[in-house]
Amino acid sequence: MARIWTCCCLTVLASQYLWTILCMALRRWWSGLLRPLRKNRRNRAADAANPSTYRQRGVAALEFVLVFPVFFIIFYSIITYGLILVAQQSITLAASEGARAAMRYAATTTVRTSNAQSAAVGPGSVASWLGNRITFTGTLLAACPYNANGGTCYQVTVTYPNYQQNPLVPLVLGSLIGVLVPNQLSSSAVVQIN
Repeated sequence: MARIWTCCCLTVLASQYLWTILCMALRRWWSGLLRPLRKNRRNRAADAANPSTYRQRGVAALEFVLVFPVFFIIFYSIITYGLILVAQQSITLAASEGARAAMRYAATTTVRTSNAQSAAVGPGSVASWLGNRITFTGTLLAACPYNANGGTCYQVTVTYPNYQQNPLVPLVLGSLIGVLVPNQLSSSAVVQIN
């Protein structure tokens, strides 16, 4: 939970920083638009004597046009990858909660799988905010992968398949950002039953 909180805080701080810079650029652009409407103390003869002030018109608008796309892409990336990290953390916590629920006594494997599934992806789970986008797989392993002496283990896998086709944030830049977004988010947890 602390990692989710940290990711959210960093996302908010970065977006506030970018918003401040964007507002400053907008303010410069807007003041440049209003400048011709204000009373100008100089006359045309003074402008003719100093042509550098005349050449400065429209610079704020040009700066805004050049800076805005860069800041939009940075802001959009922060939001997109922040949500990917939050979703991955939720899926990891859901898999561990499902494995913890599978450790409880159950008479049959079906009951054990049902307990694990309701704890991992049920209505009150950590990953319930992802809705029907995630899938659950519970598997009874004959041998534990980390125990050479034997024993029975249960593996819980929670997956968000086809993230590129069904993202949390629409992929505005299309195939350009689709290359940078993972195809699926997945996490698994293994517990020893006996």
